[in-house]
Amino acid sequence: MKPMLSIKNSYVSSSCNKCPHTLDWINNGYVCYGTNNGLAYYQPFELTGDLKTVAAHNGTVNCVRWVKTGCKGEPDTLVAASSDKTASVWKLTDNTLTNVGRLIGHTSPVNICVGAFDPAIGLIIATGSADSTIKIWTKTDEMNDNYECIETISLGNGFALSMDYFFLPETECLCLACGCDDFKIHLYYQSDNKFKLLSSLVGHEDWVRSIDSTQDGKKWRYIASIWKSGLFFESVLLGHENWIYSTKWFYLNESKLSIVSASMDKTLVIWQQGESDELWVEKSRLGDVGGNTLGFYDCKPAPDGSALLAYSFHGAFHMWLYDEGLGTWKTGLTVGGHFEEVQDIAWEPKFGAFLLSVSSDQTTRLHAKWKKADKTSWYEMGRPQVHGYDMKCIAPVNSLTFASGADEKVIRAFRPAKNFLRNFNKLTGTAFFTEDDIKEQPEGASIPALGLSNKSVYETEKAEKVETQNLENYFSPIHLEEPPTEENLVQNTLWPEIVKLYGHGYEIFALAARNDGGILASSCKAAKAEHASVILWNTSNWEIFQKLSYHNLTVTDISFSHDGQHILLVSRDRTWSLFSNIEGKYELTSFTDKKTAIHSRIIWCCAWSHDDAFFITGSRDKKAIVWSKSENSDKFIACDITLQLSDSITAIDLAPKLVNDEYVALFGLDNGEMLLYTFTKVSSWTLKFSLSRSFGHQNTVKRIRFKPTYDKDKDPLTVASCSVDHSVKIYEIMSVQ
Repeated sequence: MKPMLSIKNSYVSSSCNKCPHTLDWINNGYVCYGTNNGLAYYQPFELTGDLKTVAAHNGTVNCVRWVKTGCKGEPDTLVAASSDKTASVWKLTDNTLTNVGRLIGHTSPVNICVGAFDPAIGLIIATGSADSTIKIWTKTDEMNDNYECIETISLGNGFALSMDYFFLPETECLCLACGCDDFKIHLYYQSDNKFKLLSSLVGHEDWVRSIDSTQDGKKWRYIASIWKSGLFFESVLLGHENWIYSTKWFYLNESKLSIVSASMDKTLVIWQQGESDELWVEKSRLGDVGGNTLGFYDCKPAPDGSALLAYSFHGAFHMWLYDEGLGTWKTGLTVGGHFEEVQDIAWEPKFGAFLLSVSSDQTTRLHAKWKKADKTSWYEMGRPQVHGYDMKCIAPVNSLTFASGADEKVIRAFRPAKNFLRNFNKLTGTAFFTEDDIKEQPEGASIPALGLSNKSVYETEKAEKVETQNLENYFSPIHLEEPPTEENLVQNTLWPEIVKLYGHGYEIFALAARNDGGILASSCKAAKAEHASVILWNTSNWEIFQKLSYHNLTVTDISFSHDGQHILLVSRDRTWSLFSNIEGKYELTSFTDKKTAIHSRIIWCCAWSHDDAFFITGSRDKKAIVWSKSENSDKFIACDITLQLSDSITAIDLAPKLVNDEYVALFGLDNGEMLLYTFTKVSSWTLKFSLSRSFGHQNTVKRIRFKPTYDKDKDPLTVASCSVDHSVKIYEIMSVQ
């Protein structure tokens, strides 16, 4: 009996959605945040790369709120609101989020939500929408977790931007505070299972973006400005220079009542009462001065007040840990990822020592394993490229060089900096890069103001030269003991650009490199045959080596055979072509045309088997077709094992070796699912397992790449994937007896 295959998710890279209120941290120790259409959750103080995701909605998640324990809530209950006009209810059981309810009734995107536990009626949820209403929801069936709307509060032409539940002092009367676009805070109290307007608090001069409440003795306090229960105005906190998106009460190290505010001025401010109870003063200011990071959307304190977790305008996370002995804050390690569609990924070609990813967020990121003591976990280790155009594709030429393409006509190639290489070796606990590799490189790289090219920085450069170069964020060497923070990733892990390649007439679409690194192939967007040619570049001198012409529309994917003798091209024109190395030049040897084509829609992807015996093409027509060499000629023909899947095939790759004497192929679909199949030369496809949208991806899978090395006695079979859902994921596939 053959061993079974099992799979586990070993790494998720994903940022927070770019809107306020999409992050929350509750007493159970879990942080949950919205990422594209789904939810991600983890425990920051037990950070081992164990970030989990679930598919939650069909639209962007706009708000995430744990039910407050301060309101006698259940700490394992979560409410999320989405642009798909619905909200959802989740329970955390055995470290797993499970959907237990869907709130359907709004006619526009739901932007804000909050939940509380009422002793009389149980869980009660409020949702605010762009349809200018607030809806109140309760359970109707405890056994089946059914929810119904029991009340709709009309806001006229306005809408709620922030909400919070609280109880009136010394009562069990539940109240709802709503911050609105009319510059007021509207307070509603519950009476006879209805919410009635209690008062409207006036004082702000613009939209009320955040409300939070806490109980201090017998007093309930609320933040927008600061109000005491009884509706007496207490204080105004002045100190930020831009919009404030978040305010939160917390007890610093479980002792001193404090407020943390997050602003678009790139700072967090921690406020505490001075000697006079009426005066609140600034105690600490965290964040950046200058730099190219952006302001903060939200900040949440740890349950014990020992840490702060914030995310910026682009969804990047920042953490600070409180040092009680010194009375200061220091930066901490947290998760992160791309904040737009991830377009392509590629492993370091020799051993898979790291993974590169490119995204429409205009960055190239490098992911690798951090080794600390006897534990290893994946983190973002570098950001080699921060560009001005949306990134589209990437191809490593060798361990020290990669080429990338963006929505521009230029291909750019990069090599690592000395400071990055030394930190990489130290953090990964390896000597992957030799001293010869390191000493030949510049010290670092920086981007000139308004520039797109990473300029090399050398140790011999003087401060006067730095000033004349007008560099906005000049590189400074760092010596890391743990993976870099967001500030260091942006500024101090860039790779110098070594060459620009000009030759295409339109935006670059696909890149691939031969296994020996000698040839780089590229294609661009094309509506005519003259622009659909693939250019081959000689990487020894970065000159054009050859042009491959056959297709009439964009070549969507390029794949070199493992021995470098063949180049496979697939296109929007629904055909593929194969060029073979004949006396040093690549000549067209096999192809399909309008008469012989089997695919009826655009071909998105292709991949070779590890032994180059066949290749597979995947198309929007939902078919995966295996092509092998004909017995009577050198041409490749379709085999009799065509696979019909449930949705468009957008990504495919095959394992670098046979597993249990079978070929292993992983398919990515347009709906985010991933399917792992095995087959042999004499048998048809066998589905081993299907990765749902929660375990796989929530949206279109853009690329799948198996790690180039595999030794079943040492390491599991490793595969990476990326998606339109902004995430990069790494899986380990193991044989189980």
